[in-house]
Amino acid sequence: MNIRKYRSSFRVYIVDHQDDRRSSIGDILSAMDYSVAEHESIDSAISTIPVDPPHFVVLGGDFVAPTEVRQLLDLCPESHLVAVVEAGRVQEYYPLLTKGLYDVIAWPLHDAHQLVAAIDRGAERDYFMYQNEQIKEQVKSLKTELAQRAEAIAQSEPKTAITLVDELVVSGDTDEGVIEELQNATSEILSATTSGQGVDTYLQTIHRWVQRPVCLFKYLAARRSLFLAMAAGVSLDEHRGLGIDFSREKEGFGAHLLKDPSALPMLRDLVRTTFKVDNFTALPIDEGDSVRSVVVILQGHMGNKTIPTRLLTKVLGAHLSIMALQNRLHSAEQVDPVTQVWNRENFEIKLQQEMSRSRRTHLPLSMIVASVDNFGDLRANTDQETADILMRSLAGMIRRNSRVNDVVGRLNEDEIGLLLAHTGSRGAAIKAERLRRMVEAADFTKVLRRDQGITISLGVSEYPSFCHDGDELLRSADDALFQVKEAGFNKVCMAPLPEGFVADFEVGQR
Repeated sequence: MNIRKYRSSFRVYIVDHQDDRRSSIGDILSAMDYSVAEHESIDSAISTIPVDPPHFVVLGGDFVAPTEVRQLLDLCPESHLVAVVEAGRVQEYYPLLTKGLYDVIAWPLHDAHQLVAAIDRGAERDYFMYQNEQIKEQVKSLKTELAQRAEAIAQSEPKTAITLVDELVVSGDTDEGVIEELQNATSEILSATTSGQGVDTYLQTIHRWVQRPVCLFKYLAARRSLFLAMAAGVSLDEHRGLGIDFSREKEGFGAHLLKDPSALPMLRDLVRTTFKVDNFTALPIDEGDSVRSVVVILQGHMGNKTIPTRLLTKVLGAHLSIMALQNRLHSAEQVDPVTQVWNRENFEIKLQQEMSRSRRTHLPLSMIVASVDNFGDLRANTDQETADILMRSLAGMIRRNSRVNDVVGRLNEDEIGLLLAHTGSRGAAIKAERLRRMVEAADFTKVLRRDQGITISLGVSEYPSFCHDGDELLRSADDALFQVKEAGFNKVCMAPLPEGFVADFEVGQR
């Protein structure tokens, strides 16, 4: 990740009685946008901790001792303590690393970047932990919400439909045979173990009632299109690929319009052209929070089948809602709900697994971090649905053009990560450039409803050539991405080789 844009959120205490050193360290970190507070003594720092707790405490050498370290950690156990000591005495302080000290930096600084890098590492760690906690809370909240919604649907919707069936029986407005079929179909749909079984029961039942073809069209939000998914009385092979691309609508299209499908001109044209029928019935299958399917019955006047058909449609909607919620519950802890690739937490788990395998096999592991250029501006000028569709499209494009064992995950709102096992830096750079060109050439007008295209910037790094562990691999790839953003957009950047870096092992390029 790029911790630079979050530095100002981190509070750093500098505790040192040497004015020059304290001031110099403060200037360095302030210039890097960290929020700095200087203290001449431990007592001064301790007095402000309750009202202004620090994320980091940089201690001058005279204050680095077991007693002070323990005292500070007791007051602010989540803070990182960094010691700045005379160069010739660095090793004397290493034992304190086991007592809670986070890092030891030699003074005078050979390179200011050394100090900044130490603070950045801790800040990234804290940010990732915070982000993972947020994800866990979101997943927990989502699971609770979905479970409650599933329970509510399971208890209310089918009972409502069954109650209406009973009222229909009492009214005597419908043939007893139809009522019996309705009752049987309702029970069969609600007991189906898959959505496909429930839909098939629904279609076959309606088809028997009207003796006319019945088609179910599914809505693909990512493409703003309806496509023929299942049918009764119609050969799917003869109508393969049949559908409607609503992105061609000049006045735009919103999913809310599916609640009244009979009013959609493009649907009327499709039925008239394909099936040579002017009068038909189109019903939305409401799955609670949205319409994801539309059923088309090639008969206009349903007669005494109207109420049973609408009742069975309501039952099917309840069934599909429950199936969808159960699927979301299953995947909530593993994948990003928008892009359907690994979420950040699971991507990092995969990263550690691949890192362990790389160490065992002595084969390289590369990472690409891709970010949508000018995403902030795009997000400000469009709605959440469009932004989600864009990220889902980008993640899908990367996943479809990757190998089976490659790992794709969503790292941030505008970032997708890609792990390439057994791939060296050269191969990863070639892959990144191929993805960049692919996105640049792609037509996103159906997603964004505008002529301007989309570009991405990509950062590339590799273990063991540029880093020593998984955290460094992710950070170095993200640093490379930041360099692209600083210099311009729509480019690929390789992570720089750290000064004096020694790889864990040597590998050939792939």
